[in-house]
Amino acid sequence: MAREATMLKKRKLELCGWGNAQRNLGNYLSISWDYNADLDADKDQTIPDHSKCTLTRTNPKGEVKETGLIYYPQTTEDPKNEYLNGYCFIVQSELALKYEPAQRVLFEQANELVRQSFFQYNMDLSLDSSLDDSFTLDFFVSSAPSKDMSQIRVRGVTQFIFMKAYLYIDKICVAQQHQKTGIGAFLMQRLYSIAQKRNKDILLYALGPVVNIYKKWGFTYCKEWPPIEGDIGAIMRKRIRTEGVVDQYVGLEWDGTSFTRGSGVKTPKA
Repeated sequence: MAREATMLKKRKLELCGWGNAQRNLGNYLSISWDYNADLDADKDQTIPDHSKCTLTRTNPKGEVKETGLIYYPQTTEDPKNEYLNGYCFIVQSELALKYEPAQRVLFEQANELVRQSFFQYNMDLSLDSSLDDSFTLDFFVSSAPSKDMSQIRVRGVTQFIFMKAYLYIDKICVAQQHQKTGIGAFLMQRLYSIAQKRNKDILLYALGPVVNIYKKWGFTYCKEWPPIEGDIGAIMRKRIRTEGVVDQYVGLEWDGTSFTRGSGVKTPKA
């Protein structure tokens, strides 16, 4: 493996895949097959303007074996929309789930919400490995934790990670019974605010049926990673760090089942 790595380095290539995921998030997340340093994981995954404390797990000798951050919930209130009255909490480590049993219950609810949301697209997705892969989870919950956990429900969840140049949204889901109530826009606005404070553009993979929703939120196709003909989704970007830069039109549009170069669509000039 060392000889192979040396050979690839001489050819200005990079090892990609599961074994080098943090260095090659672009490949790991199927954004690009070419190595792009802007898509490397940011070593700083902290969330600005959120109260937090550091948790530690020690062995009987007092040696620290595990550390993790726990963020205190933020209360949300909106007098014009009762669906947005609740609280949000962020999870970045398994240790946080072990520290507070209520968070484990909410994690399991959020995990099931993700499964159900993507099952309709014949996609088997979950949050099972999200924390191991250094992703951040943001839950929007109906009420603060209490002894009666049956009264608490996860209404929405986002999963994201900071890259060197981007905040990459891997998942954004709203419970079916709470869709079209403004929760999706609320979750996106939270991510937009975080990206602003971290000076990152936002990147995501949008399934075709919701491309127009992302366009309304200011997302556009990427010149570097344009829609692929016949695909069911596309990489989209909202510029914050590079605000003002305009991507050229890529020539493909969603036709209801896939991205195609339909009638009347002109091929962009090189």
